[in-house]
Amino acid sequence: MSRSELQARPVPSEESSTVARVLWPEEADRRLCLARAGVPRLLFVAPDHPVPEPLDLDEDWVRVPASAEEVHLRSANLGRRALERDRRPE
Repeated sequence: MSRSELQARPVPSEESSTVARVLWPEEADRRLCLARAGVPRLLFVAPDHPVPEPLDLDEDWVRVPASAEEVHLRSANLGRRALERDRRPE
């Protein structure tokens, strides 16, 4: 997966929820802004960096380089979780 593909954002999942792609650690500030806004995030973690903590239910990660299949599956899972969260009665 190329860097330009990683930076394409946001990405609609098959469940029609938007999952943002975030480069880690380069986009640490953007990650925080998206988290505050409740936007699901898929982090693309650089090979030589640790995974950030803590991760919440709206976040997952892949180590770069990542296969298109893994990106798709993790994005779809995040989208499903976001839709389930949004459908819960308050």
